[in-house]
Amino acid sequence: MEITERQEAEEVREERDSRDSRDSEETGAPGVGRAPHTLSRPLRAAVQLFAAGLALLTLWHMLAGFLSIAPDNVLKRRTESAVDGYLEPELVRNWLLFAPSPPRADLRIEVRAEIRRDSAGVIRTDWLDLTQQDLDNIRHQLLPSHADRAQLFRAWSQFRKHTDDSFVPYTEYGLLMDAHVHRIALLRLAEQGRDLDRVERIQLRSGSVAIPPPPWERGRGAASGEPAYREAGWREVTDADRGVAALAGGGTTP
Repeated sequence: MEITERQEAEEVREERDSRDSRDSEETGAPGVGRAPHTLSRPLRAAVQLFAAGLALLTLWHMLAGFLSIAPDNVLKRRTESAVDGYLEPELVRNWLLFAPSPPRADLRIEVRAEIRRDSAGVIRTDWLDLTQQDLDNIRHQLLPSHADRAQLFRAWSQFRKHTDDSFVPYTEYGLLMDAHVHRIALLRLAEQGRDLDRVERIQLRSGSVAIPPPPWERGRGAASGEPAYREAGWREVTDADRGVAALAGGGTTP
């Protein structure tokens, strides 16, 4: 009887193992049943090539982003053209890697124009302080607009980064920023009621006054009260430039 019970137990175990094997084959699970699926050799090579390319692209993106915000060094100067070509204008960064450097001078940006008048020929306007306009719009405002706070300053900063000492652009991005800054100035003229159809040329200049040091830093010297101006050349106003008048909604006072 004892042998019979042992035989019955073995038959039950064999039947369970056979049932598990059939279930594995039906479900495709690895193990006792069907062998696991594997990629073909060409497909494995394609996946490996894609992963390697993605890794290299990620590494280059991280390196370019680091170099764009790193302090000035030999590697940054040698790769500046390639990095700028990759990041600008879609991925441009306007901040530094370490603690921000506080401004040491008060920057003023001004514009004047030559306007055609039927009776008096061409007249030249006085300088219009664009920076003071922004300050007036920001002062006493709880939530000043982003354009008043940063548009002009950031545009001018990028413009100066890609122009020489005479304000002449030396990169393709500099040409874009040159048009952008001058069109901002045209918008401001339109807001003052100028008829841009009569504006023939405009000229920009920047003035800087050293910010007085705090009382605990007497060693930096006293600040001069008169700004030091640097003038850009006159720029002809094109029909494309005049198209920005529609955005400003300015008047028609010549």
